[in-house]
Amino acid sequence: MLNTPEDPKPKAPNFYPNPSEDFLFVQRQIEVQTQHMIYDKRGRQVDHQIKSGTLHALEVSSLSSGIYFVTTQDKNETILFRMIKK
Repeated sequence: MLNTPEDPKPKAPNFYPNPSEDFLFVQRQIEVQTQHMIYDKRGRQVDHQIKSGTLHALEVSSLSSGIYFVTTQDKNETILFRMIKK
């Protein structure tokens, strides 16, 4: 008999490329509706996008160059990621 977890926790999403120019991709292991909020370094929300599926393409071409924080939130967890915009 194998001893395996009944409900293994999926790995955290993968964010790429970083630095980003036009799009930031968020690759998830499971299909889920997710809110993505982008904040500038002063904490002001500059974008909000809702995506479904396993690969989310966040359009960031309109943002100025600099450092941003991306909050990815689904029904189970919230993840914070630092993004550099070219």
